[in-house]
Amino acid sequence: MRKSILAPIAIVICLSLKAQDYKTDVKTQFMQYMNLIMQKKFDKAMDYINPALFKIIPKEQFEQAMEAAFNNPSMEVSVEKAEIASTSDKQVISGVSYVKIKYVSYARLRMILEKGQHLDTAVLIQALEKSFGKGNVTYDKATNYFKMKKTENAVANSTDNKKWTFLVLAEGQKSMLEKILPKELL
Repeated sequence: MRKSILAPIAIVICLSLKAQDYKTDVKTQFMQYMNLIMQKKFDKAMDYINPALFKIIPKEQFEQAMEAAFNNPSMEVSVEKAEIASTSDKQVISGVSYVKIKYVSYARLRMILEKGQHLDTAVLIQALEKSFGKGNVTYDKATNYFKMKKTENAVANSTDNKKWTFLVLAEGQKSMLEKILPKELL
C-alpha cells in the first residue's frame, strides 16, 4: 500500500523537476554571459545576445560600443558581480520560449585624472544616480572608486529550450525593443 502511494508522488516530483530544467539552463547561461562581460570578453559575449538585436545594430558595431564603454582611457570601468534575483515561468509565443530575468549587477568606476585635474565627486554621484538610482552609488575616498548597484530586467529566448540568448530591457530603448520582442514581454 505504501509503495503504491509513493510511486505517483515520485513521478509527479520527477516531472516537476524536469519541467524546471529550463530555468537552470537560463540561469547558468545568463551567468556565463555576465561572466564574459566581467572578463571583458565581449566577442564571446555576443554569442549570448538575442541575434534579432543585430538586425538593428550590426554585431561588430555593438561589440565596439561595449569595448569603448569598458576600455575608455579616461576611466576604469568594471562589472564586479551579478546575481539573478528572479526568473519568471516560461512563456511560449509564436513557437519561441521566453523567460524574464530580474538581476542585480555591481560595478566600479574610477576616473583617471591628469595631473592637476580635480574631480567633483558630488556632481559625478548625482550624474551616476540618474542611471543607477538614488542610493545605489557610493564613493570610496580611499580607493577613488565609485561603486554602483543596478537592478535590471532581461529577457531570455530560445527555440529549443536548451540554448538561450538574452536581451537587457534597457531604459529608454522601448522603441528598439518593440522591434525585437513580443509586446507581451515589454
